[in-house]
Amino acid sequence: MTQFECTECGQLGRFTVMDRSSFEMDCPACEERTRWTVAFEGEGVTF
Repeated sequence: MTQFECTECGQLGRFTVMDRSSFEMDCPACEERTRWTVAFEGEGVTF
């Protein structure tokens, strides 16, 4: 599982998304469809 972050509000979530650095889905905090990107990415490692 990879940790992702909502680009609108910073909400964090763990999702199993294969070969993607970002995707769109409904954010529970924003209550609308937002883009989510990999959180804590650095030097080729994600946490």
